[in-house]
Amino acid sequence: MKALENILVVVDKPKHEQIALRRALAMQRQTGARLHLRAFAWDPSYDQRGAYEATHRRSIRQHEVDKRRQWLSATLTKAGGVPREVTQQVVWTKDIAGWITSSLVSKPMDLVLKHAHRSQSLTHTPTDWNLIRDCPAPVLLCIRKRFARRPKILVALDLNNYNRAHQRLNRNALAYADAIRQAYPDAEIHCVYALPVSPVLTDLDMIHPRTAREKARVQTRAFLDELLAPYDIPRSRVYLPIGKVGHAVNSVAAKLKADLLVMGTTSRKGLRGFLLGNSAERVLAKARCDVLAIKP
Repeated sequence: MKALENILVVVDKPKHEQIALRRALAMQRQTGARLHLRAFAWDPSYDQRGAYEATHRRSIRQHEVDKRRQWLSATLTKAGGVPREVTQQVVWTKDIAGWITSSLVSKPMDLVLKHAHRSQSLTHTPTDWNLIRDCPAPVLLCIRKRFARRPKILVALDLNNYNRAHQRLNRNALAYADAIRQAYPDAEIHCVYALPVSPVLTDLDMIHPRTAREKARVQTRAFLDELLAPYDIPRSRVYLPIGKVGHAVNSVAAKLKADLLVMGTTSRKGLRGFLLGNSAERVLAKARCDVLAIKP
C-alpha cells in the first residue's frame, strides 16, 4: 500500500484562494503526512542589472522574500496555526516548475500538490504543464475548492499496451489513487479504459463498436482482474467507453461527477506516451476535476 509521507505544497500568491494549501492541510489531518510548504517570490526588476546596482537588487530580493514569509506565517495562523509536521520556505525564483523539479532530485517527495491555473482557453498554464511533463514526483493539480462528502476517484488505465513500462504506470496510478483514498475514508475508486475504434472500419460495416467493446472486455479480463485485485474495486466501477481517449475519459468523469482523475503520463524519450501518445495531454487539458498525473 502506497503511503503519502512527504507532500510538497506549492503555495499560491496572496491574491489567490489558497486551494492547494487548504487541501494539503485537510489531507494531513487524515494521513499524518509531513507537509513541505513552498511559497515563491519574484520581482522582474531584479533582472534589470543595467538599471540597478547589486545592493539595490539585493534589497529588492530581501524585501519581497520577507514580505512573503510574513504573509505565509499569518495565513497559517489564520488557518488554525502551524501543525508540527510542516516545513516552510520562501523561494526566490521566476521558474517555479524548474525549481521544484531540481529540488526533488536531491530531496524526493511522494506528491506535489498545486492549485491548477487555467488560461482563457481553459488549458493549464506553462507552469502546470512543465510540472506534469518534468516533475519526477506525482503532481496533484487542484481545481475544486473541496471534494464531495463521498468523493469519486476515477483512474484512467491503458490496457492497449502490455509492456512493462505501461503496466508499471497502470499499477502506479492505482496505488496513488488508493493512497488518496486513505485521506478520504468514504471515497470510491472507479476505473476507465477508453477503447478507440477505427471510424473507417465502422463506416465500412467491418466492425461494430459493441462487438469491439465485448472483444476488448474478454481480452483484458485476466489482466484487469490482476490489476484491481489489491484494491477491492468491483467490476461495476469499471467503464469501457468507445471513442477518442480525451473525449471518452472526460465524458465518464463528467457523468460520474468525479472529484479526481488519476492518470499516467510520461515525456521520456523512446517510450510512447501513456494513453495513446499525446492523448494524455488532451485529457488533462479538458479535465473539469482535480487531476493527479503519475510517472512510471
